[in-house]
Amino acid sequence: MGNLLGFLYKANENYQGGKLDYFRYVGVGRYLLLKFPQLFSVDEWEGPQTILISGTSYAPDSPAYNIRIPPTILLRSRDSNSAIELSQFSASPQMGENQKYISISGIRGEQRSRAIANLIRAISAQQRPSFLDDIFQDLRDKEEENYNLWEDRERILLITGSYDEAELATAQLKQRYLVGNFEEIQSLRRDNSPAHLEGIRRGKIQELKDTPVKLISGPLMAFERGHNILNERQKAAFGTILFLIRPMPVPDDWQTTVRFLNNWALSNIEETNYGQNTIHEQADEFVRQAFVQLINLTGRTSSFRQLDENERKVLCATQAVTIWQVIGRGVRGGVPINVHFLDAKFAPNSAQGIEDDETRSLLVGIIQVISAWMNAARPYQRTIARELYGVFLELLTHTEFLNYEQY
Repeated sequence: MGNLLGFLYKANENYQGGKLDYFRYVGVGRYLLLKFPQLFSVDEWEGPQTILISGTSYAPDSPAYNIRIPPTILLRSRDSNSAIELSQFSASPQMGENQKYISISGIRGEQRSRAIANLIRAISAQQRPSFLDDIFQDLRDKEEENYNLWEDRERILLITGSYDEAELATAQLKQRYLVGNFEEIQSLRRDNSPAHLEGIRRGKIQELKDTPVKLISGPLMAFERGHNILNERQKAAFGTILFLIRPMPVPDDWQTTVRFLNNWALSNIEETNYGQNTIHEQADEFVRQAFVQLINLTGRTSSFRQLDENERKVLCATQAVTIWQVIGRGVRGGVPINVHFLDAKFAPNSAQGIEDDETRSLLVGIIQVISAWMNAARPYQRTIARELYGVFLELLTHTEFLNYEQY
């Protein structure tokens, strides 16, 4: 598609102005990365020897993560997963003051901010002991029961949808929880944010063990990779992760659009016969079809329930990798983690005491996608899937209060 350059105006939902974004995407696709070893083959030169190393580059249905080159080497961890398998997952929707479970994903603007504030209120100040009180007490009890696995892990990681939402959640918590102990509750902020702002810079998150922080909030993608957050014993510093919001792609996020377009191009690049006579005509037709895909992608739905089967599979595969990477921050050093999914949208039917399925629940959709990877046609595919996602699938299938039909 070449370079994409333009402006995007985003109106505020409260009709009080908006935001004008300038964006530019350089037209370098993933094909160049995959063909790097053959870069100079036209001149009969050997290309650069290339090694792609990543535990998340195998996710067959995800345009964002999956690399279309079959892995040739699997490096297994020396550590046993037995302690990680002691982790506990729970669908933990919270009741609002109106006696309805609080949903956040899928709403925007002021309504979303109010929902976040309501959810923070529900976990921190509705009663004593509160939901957060119970979590901290549980972590202390676990440390007494198994010192080796739970020592110095009395910390909570609160996952939001953005840095702004992390600041909102932190401000609400400071008003309602641990009042006066403001240093114990912090939000993550961008590395390039002004120095006078409160919070912990993303690049400094590894220094958490030297602070009094007990609870830190931040966006999903900020914790996805890059930093191991460890305590003095070089084990995961956080004992509990709370997913405040069910993650969904932002409809007007161009990065997601480019990833999907890259995936389409790689799926169709080898199909060079478009009925034209010359290679230039074939290239023009390929670009024309790519432009049609681009238009379709920019009009994609933002509602989980409106996704068709293939769109849902793509979304669940991508979110499976993202969520598992974040949970990975909590199992470093071979320790277990407690995970709570707070947004009622994670499993809306289960919150009402009825059965969820993959069309309503992201968690059930992820279970279905990973289960398919475990039963792939080729042995190497099944082996890699079990190694990368086996523990995650086992924990997900036993998520407390998740009501679904197990196949």
